[in-house]
Amino acid sequence: MPGMPDLILKAPVLKRLETLSRIPGIKNSQKLKDAIKRLDGDPIDPDNRLVKIARDLGLYASDAEADHFKQHWLDDPAGTGFWPGIDTESILRKGLWLACKKFKSSGLPCEYFWVISGDQNTTRWEMSVSKGKHQLTIMIHTPQFPCFVPTVHAANMWIVREEAGAVISRKVLIPQP
Repeated sequence: MPGMPDLILKAPVLKRLETLSRIPGIKNSQKLKDAIKRLDGDPIDPDNRLVKIARDLGLYASDAEADHFKQHWLDDPAGTGFWPGIDTESILRKGLWLACKKFKSSGLPCEYFWVISGDQNTTRWEMSVSKGKHQLTIMIHTPQFPCFVPTVHAANMWIVREEAGAVISRKVLIPQP
């Protein structure tokens, strides 16, 4: 079963999160304060579910996009996700809460990356938040998973690795939007 083609990419929702972080004045907005409170709130409360928070923030414009996130990323219903048996929602909640708190205190724009393990046998699923001089870098680290969609070359990411006995460099392949 083929996995995702390359090990780092930006999903469209990550680009939308980056755009939000660049809106003037957003770091002091009620919208951000509410998101932080909801991410830290009771995860059973329907208003605090990640899909609801994402929809309320305008990160998903359609039911289909939100359903993809709910099913494939959050494994809801159970057993239908990319990483069944891993509590991805709890990790995402805490990681996004931390990213929002660091954004609120620093005002630095955010850059998000999805880093996919090359090891198909791992269950590593975590987030990292790094504060640099000019930005916050947030990485979502996930295990490999099957990919059955067409890919295109990313405009601004490259990979250098060994393929067929030669070291190559090329643009990263990402799922076609």
